[in-house]
Amino acid sequence: MGKQTLQAKTVPGLIYNRAHGDGCWQLAATWTHRRHDMTSAQQDSPAGTVTSRLAALRGNCMGAAVLLIIEFGIGIGVNLYVTLPNHKSFLPTVFGSAVLAVHAVVALVLLGAAIGALVRAIRARTAIVFTSAGLAAILIAAIAGSSFVSSQSNGASFAMALATAAAMFCYLAAVFSLR
Repeated sequence: MGKQTLQAKTVPGLIYNRAHGDGCWQLAATWTHRRHDMTSAQQDSPAGTVTSRLAALRGNCMGAAVLLIIEFGIGIGVNLYVTLPNHKSFLPTVFGSAVLAVHAVVALVLLGAAIGALVRAIRARTAIVFTSAGLAAILIAAIAGSSFVSSQSNGASFAMALATAAAMFCYLAAVFSLR
């Protein structure tokens, strides 16, 4: 009996299985059971992955928003109570005051959280606009902060505050859009 004759032949309760070399007849119940086991894990996995990715992104955005509030409070304290020296380079100025050093370290952690949120948003294919705008606002605040350390101008301080507020809005909007 040739291979084509076996394929065309139907036997109740049996299925022709091509997976075994030249093929063989197998009980239909066994075949469908194996097939169900192979595909059920693949069907359940993406839904669980999407849910966990969205939860991780929500947590990341909420963490960034909380860090922004902390950073905003520390920045207000630095602006009101820390006197920055004139004509010093950036690093000695920043690490000359403990409060300003904490402000800079929290800013670096915040930058990492913002990059992580954007990467997660791209992988989840959602909230990309909010997370990228939040990262851009954080970068603008960092540039304004760097300018403030050297010039201590009111404009740089105001730009930091507005950029921080914009970033807070972006991350909180991302959290609410992911509900």
